[in-house]
Amino acid sequence: MNNKEKIDRDFARDVWCIFGLPFDNYSIGDVCKCIDDSIINNYHCLLSTPNMDWVTISLNDLEFKKEIISSDICIIDGSPILWVAYLFGFPIKKKVAGSTLMEYIIANKVDKNYKLFFFGGKKNVAKQAFIAIHNRKKQIKAVGYYCPKYGSAEEISTAGIINEINKTAPDILLISLGAKKGMSWIKKNINRLNTKVISHVGRAIDFIAGTVKRAPSWMQKVGLEWLWRIMQQPILCGRYLKDGIFLIFLFITSVIPYMGFLFVNKKYQLISKSPVIHIIDKESKLKIEIAGICNYLNNSVAKTTFRDSAKQNKDIVIDFSKTEYVDSSFLGTLLLLLKHQKMSHKKLILTCPNTKLKKIFKLNMLTNLFDME
Repeated sequence: MNNKEKIDRDFARDVWCIFGLPFDNYSIGDVCKCIDDSIINNYHCLLSTPNMDWVTISLNDLEFKKEIISSDICIIDGSPILWVAYLFGFPIKKKVAGSTLMEYIIANKVDKNYKLFFFGGKKNVAKQAFIAIHNRKKQIKAVGYYCPKYGSAEEISTAGIINEINKTAPDILLISLGAKKGMSWIKKNINRLNTKVISHVGRAIDFIAGTVKRAPSWMQKVGLEWLWRIMQQPILCGRYLKDGIFLIFLFITSVIPYMGFLFVNKKYQLISKSPVIHIIDKESKLKIEIAGICNYLNNSVAKTTFRDSAKQNKDIVIDFSKTEYVDSSFLGTLLLLLKHQKMSHKKLILTCPNTKLKKIFKLNMLTNLFDME
């Protein structure tokens, strides 16, 4: 798949910005279709499943946030994130946890002969997951596993380890190294790997291996899976306590203020009139002037503009001096543009945002991502 095809595929996504990250409005069936397309058409697909732990890390680690933004699919794996989306009135279909997705695939609810490779985990969990799938003798096949010794992402990125994975030519590479280390490892090695779908699924490998039992479905549905996991693994209590305290902090400092902001500015969310967009094409850069309101009802205009601009392989300056309002759907699309500008090693600069727009960027936790003038 060439770069222009990648751009077309990305800007076809329905993405919403939540906590500064771009989340796809996908059902589990939608995700499986994307996985299938990646495997059939033989291109890399980085599938990320952020939960509150990922959000906590991303808000304190800019590089980790950028690695998530570079994903080809980014689905909600955490009830608190879904609850926030509902509070904001976003039309997100549902949570698609990485564990649920793997259960769905392994249970043969997709009629495909996927080949899985397990990488990481503790105490030979990857090996146990491999054996569990291998013994099923069904369509889904386990073709390999690797349990790296403790070390940095760099230390477990040797040619020997990459060759161990590549010789099995897996369709799906499932990783469990800890979110930060796992995403760093993927960033270092994605272009060296002979696989299609790559995903850091964390504890999902433990569930597949049978070393940890997953919460009953009713607990998953009401958002109490975290309580079950603490009961199973008390060592996780500290992490969930930290995430819970940080979530309360986010509600006070961001979620509740943004809910109030959305209520006060509700009229802007109901206007379907498209913004007026002018593009000034200079030799080394594009200047995009946006006048009016950018929201979910007219976001196709921004998507088309940003998609075509990303293909020009030039620095891009977006002039917001005449922009009255943008919503989180537009911001999600803007994150897609940022992703492709970074991939092309080109700049994305935002100029003249007014007080209202600056507040929107701040409440959506984006101020540290963009160059603003």
